[in-house]
Amino acid sequence: MIDPIVRTIDPKLVIVTMGPILITGYAPDTFLTVATEDDFFEKVRGADGSVERYAKNVFDAMITLTLLGTSMANELLMILHESDKLTNLGKVPFLMKDLLGTTLAAFPQAWIKKTPDLETSSSAITREWTIDTGPGVVHIGTNIL
Repeated sequence: MIDPIVRTIDPKLVIVTMGPILITGYAPDTFLTVATEDDFFEKVRGADGSVERYAKNVFDAMITLTLLGTSMANELLMILHESDKLTNLGKVPFLMKDLLGTTLAAFPQAWIKKTPDLETSSSAITREWTIDTGPGVVHIGTNIL
């Protein structure tokens, strides 16, 4: 049976925070990627063909956040990153929540891995922030409204 509900995707209702910073000014198209860097389970096959798996307990992630070059969040993220380089106090909570659905990414500790590349252009530019995390939760859900 076909699902009779038309669901809505609205980037305005995807909330992203990094510490005290409410992120705004998302780039067009893909503006957030949360990727685990390793498989959660690994399979081992014995010489006799028996198979086992073991959990690698991968709960951390690499986050790529892409913003418009004119987003004020770039300045705030840069301040956070610069202060972290001076004080080692830049580990802050990271949260992404889709308010129209159940998708969520929450990490108690996240930090900016590197400064975005400096680029200028005669047209619109974007800034790509690379963020590392400690253990957290990622729930890939759906939009319910």
